[in-house]
Formats: sequence, C-alpha cells, structure tokens
Amino acid sequence: MGEVYKARDTRLDRTVAIKVLPADGANDSDLRARFEREARAIAALDHPHICAVYDVGEYEGTHYLVMQHLDGETLADRLGRSRDRPLALQDALKIAIEIADALDKAHRAGLTHRDVKPANIFLVRSGASAAPDAKLLDFGLAKLRGPAAPISMSGMTRLATPAPNTAHGTILGTVHYMAPEQLEGKEADARSDIWALGAVLYEMATGKRPFDGTSPASIIGSILKDQPGPVSALQPVAPPALDVVVRRCLEKDPADRWQTAHDLRFGLEDVRDASPFAHSDAPTRSRVRSAPALAAVALVAAGCGALAAWFGARTLTRSPDPILEQVARVTHETGFSDWPTWSRDGTLFAFSSNRSGNFEIYVRRVEGGQEVNVSAHAASDAQPAFSPDGTSIAFVSARSSKNAIVKISTLVGLDTRTYGGDIWVAPALGGQTRRLAEDGNFPAWHPEGRKIAYVTGQENHRAIVEVSTEGGPPTMLLPTSASSWEIVRVAYSPDGHWISFETNDRQVFLMPAAGGRPTQLLIGASHVWDPSGPRMYYVNQRAAGGTRIEAVALQERNGSLMVAHQMLVGVSIGALQQLAIAADGKRLLASSVDESVNLSRLPLAPGGADTAGPEEALSSGQARDRYPVVSPDGRRIAVASNRIGEEELWLVDVAGGRWELVQMPANSEGLITEACWAPDGQHLGVMRFLRNGTSAYWYIATDGSSAEQLLPPAPAASGNFACAFSADGKRMVYPRLVGGFSQLYVLDWPSRQSRLLTQSPSDKYEAMFSPDGAWVAFTANTGGSNNVWRIPAAGGQEQSLTSGVERKRHAFYSADGRWLYVQPNHRNIYRMPAAGGALQQVTHFEEKDLFIEEPTISPDGRYLAYSRGHGGSSLWMLTIGQAGR
Repeated sequence: MGEVYKARDTRLDRTVAIKVLPADGANDSDLRARFEREARAIAALDHPHICAVYDVGEYEGTHYLVMQHLDGETLADRLGRSRDRPLALQDALKIAIEIADALDKAHRAGLTHRDVKPANIFLVRSGASAAPDAKLLDFGLAKLRGPAAPISMSGMTRLATPAPNTAHGTILGTVHYMAPEQLEGKEADARSDIWALGAVLYEMATGKRPFDGTSPASIIGSILKDQPGPVSALQPVAPPALDVVVRRCLEKDPADRWQTAHDLRFGLEDVRDASPFAHSDAPTRSRVRSAPALAAVALVAAGCGALAAWFGARTLTRSPDPILEQVARVTHETGFSDWPTWSRDGTLFAFSSNRSGNFEIYVRRVEGGQEVNVSAHAASDAQPAFSPDGTSIAFVSARSSKNAIVKISTLVGLDTRTYGGDIWVAPALGGQTRRLAEDGNFPAWHPEGRKIAYVTGQENHRAIVEVSTEGGPPTMLLPTSASSWEIVRVAYSPDGHWISFETNDRQVFLMPAAGGRPTQLLIGASHVWDPSGPRMYYVNQRAAGGTRIEAVALQERNGSLMVAHQMLVGVSIGALQQLAIAADGKRLLASSVDESVNLSRLPLAPGGADTAGPEEALSSGQARDRYPVVSPDGRRIAVASNRIGEEELWLVDVAGGRWELVQMPANSEGLITEACWAPDGQHLGVMRFLRNGTSAYWYIATDGSSAEQLLPPAPAASGNFACAFSADGKRMVYPRLVGGFSQLYVLDWPSRQSRLLTQSPSDKYEAMFSPDGAWVAFTANTGGSNNVWRIPAAGGQEQSLTSGVERKRHAFYSADGRWLYVQPNHRNIYRMPAAGGALQQVTHFEEKDLFIEEPTISPDGRYLAYSRGHGGSSLWMLTIGQAGR
C-alpha cells in the first residue's frame, strides 16, 4: 500500500525507513484512512517484535510514516530461497513465539492485524551466530475495535508466486493466510490473526502452505473445506504437541481456535521447551496469566495442588523408559475373553467372556482358582470396571435395556465397539445387581469412587455423562451437540481432574473432568493412565500385522497436559487391545484377538424372502476382508482387504475363488475403505481414506488401464464412505461432511458437478439409488436412533420408513426395487416393502455372538454377500520393567 525509502534522520543521527502513500492514492479517502490508521496503530505499540513508528505526517500532499529501519529479509524471502524445504524446527518455533507475543500486545490494545503473512514478518540480522529476531510489519489492514471507517470493496485481492502481495480489494489480506470468516466477508478479530499465524507456522515447519491451489478460487475452496495433514506427517522430527497447536490454530470455527495470542504463545513455548531440538539457551519467560485465564484454570482444574502432586515438579524429571519384560497367557477358554479390569489391590481382575453362550462378567484371582460369574443373566453383560475400593463392578447389560448390545467393528484394526445396554453395578464377588443409568457404554469410575462416567447419545456424536453411584440424574460433561466423535473408551486421570476418551479412528482426546473443550493428545487405542506416575499406555495395531505397545510421559503446563516424551514399550505379533493396568504400574492385562473378518455369501430363495442353502465362505485366514459389493453381472465381488499389509481393493471371482488386486494410481495414498460398481461392470468408484482424516473418490478401471480422481480430498464423513451409481450410470451418490453431519451429494456424471441432496441435522449412511433411479434410500441417526429413510433422487423431503430404537444399518434394494433389506441390531437381515412397512426376517442365524458386517445383495437377487467375524480372544499378562535395569 506504499513505497518505502531508506533515509537518514539528521536530528537524531540514525537510519530510518520512510513509508509514503503513493501519489495516485492521495485523493482516495479510504486509502488515506487506512494509512492514518496504520500510523496510529503502530505508534501506540511499543514491543520488541513490532516494527516501531517514530513519526507521522503530511508534506505538500504526501502522507508519510517514519519507521524503524531493519536490516535483514522478510520471512517470505527466506522461505522463497528454500521453497518446499522447512525451516529448522527451533527457528520456526522462535519466530512463531515472537510473532504471537507481538500479536498479543496488539490485541490487548484493541488492534487486529488482519494481514499476517510471511511478507509481513521481517527477520532482523543479529550477528553471525545468533538466530534472527522476528518483527511484525505493516498494520495497514489493522482495525481498531469499535467504530471504524468503512474499507473499500471495489477491487480484488491479487495473488503472486512465490511471495503473494496484498492489494486493496474485495477481500483484504493475502488469500493463502486468510481465515474462513474473512473469506466469507465476516468480521475479523484476534482469532483471525491466530489462524494466519497457524498457516505461517505450518509453512515454516513443513515447507508447504496448508492450503494451496492454482487460482484464488481454488485456494479459497481449500481453506473453506479441506483439512491439512499433520505437520509431523511432512516433518518427522516435529513432536505430536506441535500438531495439536497448529490444528487448533486452523480450526474452521473461530470459537474452536486458541482464543488469545497470549495462550497460543504459551502453547508454542511448551512445544519448544519439550522439544529435544530446542535451544539450550531458550529464554524462560515469567508466565503471568491474565485474570480471565486464571479464572478458566480455577474452573476446569480446581485443586491444582493435587494435580501438581501427581505430576511432580514443573519440569518433568525423566525416568527410565518402560519396557516389556515378559508375557503370560491367563485365560484359555474358547470364545472371547475381553475388557479386563483390575481391583485396586491388584489381587483380582474381572473380564467379560461368552464361554457360556452369551457374554457374562467373571472375576478371578491373579494367582488362579475358581472364577466367579458375577452377572449371571441370560442377557449379555460386557465392559466391566472395578470400583476404586475393589468392592463393586460397573458393567453394561442388556437385561432391562430397550436395545440389545450390538457389537460392531471399528474403522481401523480388529477392535470392536458396542451400542445398546444400560450401566449396572454389582458386588465384586457376586450379589444383588442394580441399574445405575440407562443407555450407556464404556463405564469408568472416578478415582474417589462416588461417580461413574460413561458414553451415551447419538452415533458419531457420542456424549459423555457422569452419574452418582447413589443414582439420580446424570450430569452432561460432553454433550452430543459438541461432539463429532464415535467414542469407544473413557477414563479418568488418577487425580480425577481430567477425562480422556478415544474414538473409533484411534484418536485420544483430553478434557477437564468438570467439562470443557477436548484437545487431541495422541494417536492410539486402548489407552490407560498409569496410576504410579505421569504416564499413559496405549497400543497401535500395524497394517501388516502385530501391535506396538507404546507409552507417553505427560507433563502439566499452565493448567493443561501435554506429551513430553513418547516411548516404545514392546512389540507383539498378535493383535492386542483393551489394556488394563494394575495400581503398581508394573502389570498390564490385554485381550489378544485371534480373529479374522472374512468374505461369505448366502443363497436366497426365489423372490428373496428366505435363504436357500448353506453359507459359503469365499475367503479365510487371518485377514480383514470388508465392504463387499457385487458386480453388475454377479460374477465378481469387490472387497477391501489387508491381506498383504495395507488395506487395498481386491476383486474376487465368485465361481473360481481367484483374488486379483486392483491397481490404484501411485499418487492415491491412503486406505481403501469402500467401492461401488459402475453399471458397465468395468469401472469402480473407490473411496480412499487418507491418514490426515480426509477422503477422496476415484473412478478406476478394473483392468488398471485408467484412473480419474472424481472428487478432491475433503474431511471424511465418520462411519460413512459408501458411494453408489444409478442404474443408468448418469449419477453417483456419495457422502460429505456438512456442518458436522454426514450429508449426501449427487454427482452428475456427464458434467462432474455435485449437488447437495440431504440437509437434515443427522448422519446419513449407505445411500443407494432405487433400480428405477427415482429414490435414494439410506439409513440415518435422526433423533438419536438409526432407521431407514428415503428421499426423491431429484431432491425433496426426507421420508422415514422405519422407527424404534433398534440400530438399523446397511439398507439395500432388491433387484426389482420392490424391497429394501436392512440389518437391525447388526445381526440378522430383514426386508420390508420399498415404501415402508413391516419388517420380515430373511436370515436366521442363531449365534448369540453373531458378527457379520456390511451385507449386500447380488444384482440378480440370488445371494447375499457379507463379511463374517471368526475366532476369539484371550487375556494375557504383560509385565513392565524399566530400560537399563
């Protein structure tokens, strides 16, 4: 917005920079107002990381600023010299901390910069060995809170490469670093600057912009809908804590970001101080919190003395890393033994097992002896949790529940999760049971033993509530309205000040036990807190088989917890899950899963009302064969399988049993999750789930001759990735996240243009065109329960076809379109008239532990195809020692 000259201040004998308004802007009142605003804004600030203003004036119609002269280069120049190469991590953190401190000063003065970008960050030379200091430049777009002069909307933001420049225009600022609210024409505030600094930090740390494109429109689209991959995926030395800080900067909703640059600075300093690459002479800043920050800490972390006592001193003293010393099998019965839990004194453990035909809760002594069935009921009982004093066990039971316990598979690995059942409590060695709360899973005792937290609510938006062990109404800790997660485990920290939970895609989150916004802590499953110290154990199942047992040391800083150190404890060739830790921190119990999910088919009688023969296994072995879909001619089944490591797409010849790997393009990274056949039988629509939490759709020739990316990566719709073509091949229906819910879109095949089909506030699953193309049927969790719905394919009103609390999924049409098939409670398959009506049972599996996934039908209606679970699990004792001892 101006020209800058190097000049000499003869009165004070110093070199200065003079910035003048261009002559062609002298008569532009809006531009002059911005210039004067910049002068007032910067002159009011006195900060070591903000370029100082010495004077402001006007001479013969020329407006000017006299500013501090800086010797060095802009961050844009620095990044431009090493395009696609990141800065050293310690340098990137230093710059970000200094700019965050500068923004904190400006924001406290009522100023929003609104144009934070590499070109406005100057790196001042400070000697041959010292790292340069950062200075924030150009408050030309800053705006005082309260009444302000309107800004011209007459021009257009201009982009250039590699250093984008800002011009006055429609959207002020440089597009790459603009927050979503700025792009949408909404008011920018301090959180918009935090977004921009997060984008700059991402670029410094990875060498790549988090949002990019070939045109302003494509960049804007990326900012509004895409999620950048974690920093650590592009910069392996980056600690997990940096991913958390950057991701929170780049939240789409300003309310979900860091709320102040002050707190962002502390978060960055925590990353710096915990990083092994930090400068040894990094300054230690006196951390004086503002009154609002202190109030927040007092609210969510009351009893900070107890917290400090558990976590020890402010700086974590590094103890020897834990290692796996020995393992021993402790259960040998057939079927499943899972969900172990320890008594406080470590002499007893409880677990659930289906050895009697349905799941019951058993208790046994560690040294052996007769097991006690403490639930003893015809209904299924699962997920036991010992009370802190060891006298009681909380568990999930379907004995009086409005819905049966439903066991289904998680997104990754061989883990399973459950729905249905209520929270019950029984004496530890048997006795009178009592129902404590309705509709709950995954109970966890508060360390004081007077409260239990559990999971409830709408699928993929699960809530966490807490109930007194004396009964009474539950207290909401994480409401459904604030949750976008499928939660599969909950735990309290040993001091009771924190609640952790994990999701079905292996993300572990942390939130204050009194309630508050969760933040991601790590990637893993079956996490447990170590009662003996500030540590958490968890597992990660590997794509090619086996399990890594990992741990993190945790450190309390400024009222929050962070990962201070990550450790590999041991490796198992089996699939381990559902960890439980003894109070001494030296023994872990784990469920070792000897299970597979294999492809099966079942013949149907003419008309499809009943089965017509025995079940036929189409695959076997220790593999995870999922999401089958039958080709139009019925001769092949496309299925996602991990039989060679990572999950890939295979074609199974139904008659001959031959498996053929579908060749995907080299640039289509990620896991294959679901596919759909095009009507020609020679192409597939393929959904690829990327590790950064996004998904992309491809159109692939089955012979590998061609591949087209139909849709760019976008945030993945949890639990729903299926696509489906219309019979004429002119349309494809697929899901995308919209406003936190999985909605359906229809892609017009000739034009490759999409339109939104559904809009109700619920998640839509497994959409499918009716054979005549007039309808799209799907299941949805509208109202909190999964039921079958349909909508006109051209758009219109969503229509409910079923009701009730049974969890209904996997709806699909018969070949003639007269019937809709569905799987209530994830067990047997039923059908009903396509326009709605009574359910009619089609399959008659009798197993109480039946586990079949993703059923579908052949186009000729002659058979059902699905994935069936086989095998069982056993409990193992893992003894933990310390490295070097």
